[in-house]
Amino acid sequence: MPLKKFLQALDWFKNDTRRRVKSRKRERMNSWQLTAMEPLEDRCLLANAALTAGSVAITGTALQNESLTVSTVGTTIRLSDANNPLTAGAGFTRINANTVSFPATALTGTFTVDLGEGADAITFAPNTVVAARLGMTLKSESINVGAGATLSTRATAGDLLTASSTANSGNMMLEGEQITVGVGGRLLSHVQTGSAFSPGAISVTSFIGSLYRTAGVAPPAASVSLTNATVKGGVVRIKASARDSIGIVGFNKQATANVTVDGTVIDATSLELNSAADTSILPPSTVPTALGQFTFSSLPGVADTITRPSGSWITDGFVIGQSILARGTANNNESYIIATVTPLTLTLKPEFSLVQETSLATTITGDVVLPDDETVLDMVFPFIDSAPVSFSKATSNVNVIGNSIITTSGDLTISSVGESKATPFFPGLGYPSKFTISAVWAETDATAKA
Repeated sequence: MPLKKFLQALDWFKNDTRRRVKSRKRERMNSWQLTAMEPLEDRCLLANAALTAGSVAITGTALQNESLTVSTVGTTIRLSDANNPLTAGAGFTRINANTVSFPATALTGTFTVDLGEGADAITFAPNTVVAARLGMTLKSESINVGAGATLSTRATAGDLLTASSTANSGNMMLEGEQITVGVGGRLLSHVQTGSAFSPGAISVTSFIGSLYRTAGVAPPAASVSLTNATVKGGVVRIKASARDSIGIVGFNKQATANVTVDGTVIDATSLELNSAADTSILPPSTVPTALGQFTFSSLPGVADTITRPSGSWITDGFVIGQSILARGTANNNESYIIATVTPLTLTLKPEFSLVQETSLATTITGDVVLPDDETVLDMVFPFIDSAPVSFSKATSNVNVIGNSIITTSGDLTISSVGESKATPFFPGLGYPSKFTISAVWAETDATAKA
C-alpha cells in the first residue's frame, strides 16, 4: 500500500474513533444527573527564600510554574515572582507578597536556586551581579542570564573579572532545558594567572527527555546559547542533550539539541562542548540473563512456555511484557514476548510459537522493559492488527561562530552526536510468526554537526 494512502487510512480511523468516543460521552452525560460544583479557593504554595550563615537557598514548589527574577537594586539583591507569592525566610526582607530582598554583602557562602518540577524560569535581570564565593547552583527548566549580568563564584575583594583571588573559587552549576547567557553576560569562577589558588568548575547542562510523548506535547528540544558572553573558569563543560524515546501516534519521534557559542570568550583549564540528540528507545539499566537447561514446550490450544528446573525467572529480573532472546537452542533461537511469569515458567504471548525441545546450554536474555508494539498501538487505537508507522528525527548541533575566542591550557573537546532509530517494532522485540499486518513503514534521519 502506498504510504500516502496508508496515512490517510490512519487519519480516517482516528477521526472515526474520535466521533464514536464523543458520541458515547454525550450518551453518558445525558444519562447522568449533573451536580453543581463550587470551585475551591485558589491556594498557592509559596516558594521559600532563606539566608543562613552567609548562604542563600531559594526552594520552589513542585509543579508551581514559578517565574523568578533576580535583580540588583542598590546594595541589595531582589527576588520577585509576579505570578506567585514568596516567603521571606531568615535574613530576607519582604517588600510585598511577590518580592523579597537581602543585602548583597550578606552573601558570603553559596547561592542555590532549585525551583523543582514544572515550567519554571529563572531570569537574571540586565546588569545584575550575584557573587557567591563558595559556589552557585541553579536548577530550573529555563535559565536566562540577561545582558550585562554577572554570576561569579570568585573569592576576591575587588573587580570580579580582573582582581586577584584571595581563596579558591567555588564551583558553578546551571541545569535546565533552555539556558541562555545574553550579550555581555558573564560566568566567572577563574583565578588570575600565576595564582596559588584554584579556579572553580563551571557546568552548564541542558537536558530534556520523554519516554512516551503523547499528542499535543512538543518534541523535546534542549539548548544552550551564549551570545557575546564571557565564561572564565577551571574545567568548563557546556552540554545540551535531548531524548524522545516513543513519540506520538504513529511513533513520530523528534529530538533536538543545540549548543551555540556566538562571539563569546571562553577561558578555561579545559573545555568540553557537547550536544546529543537521541530518538532510540531507552536501554535497560541492567539486562536480565539466565543460563542453563530450559524446556521449550509447544502444546495445541495453550500458550507456549519456557520452563526451568531450578532458580527463578522473577529473581533474575524477567517481567511481563518484556522481550526475550533465546540463544544456544537447536530450534528456538528467536525473540519472544512474555505474557506471564512464575518462578519456573515463562508463558509467551499466544502469537509466538515454539518447537518442542529441551536445551542443556541455553541463554535467555531480556531486552527493553517497555510495552511491546501491539500494546502501545492498542493504547492509541481501539482496533486490532493496526499497521505501525515510525518516523524518527534526531538533530544535534554545536556551533562556535561570530569571532568567538576559546583559550584552554588543557584539553578542548567539541562533539555532537545524533542517534535516530525508527522501527515499527521496538529493538529486540519478537515479530510474531502468526501475526499478519498489511503495512509497515519506518523512516529515520540523524544529523550531527560540530
